[in-house]
Parts: sequence; C-alpha cells; structure tokens
Amino acid sequence: MPLMNKPYAESCDQNREPILEILRLYLPERHTLLE
Repeated sequence: MPLMNKPYAESCDQNREPILEILRLYLPERHTLLE
C-alpha cells in the first residue's frame, strides 16, 4: 500500500502551495486558520 499512497501524497504536496497562495490572495484573514 505505501507504493500506492506515495504518488497521491506527492500530488497533494505539489498542489498545496499554489492553493495556499490563492487563499492568501483572496482570504488573507482565513490563512492563519489553515496553516
């Protein structure tokens, strides 16, 4: 199972930063709740 989970985890890691950047721009007051 770890081999199946790894690509999924990497995909989430790659997407996490751009999503947080969008949240910083549009929801700056909520950013601290998501960290």
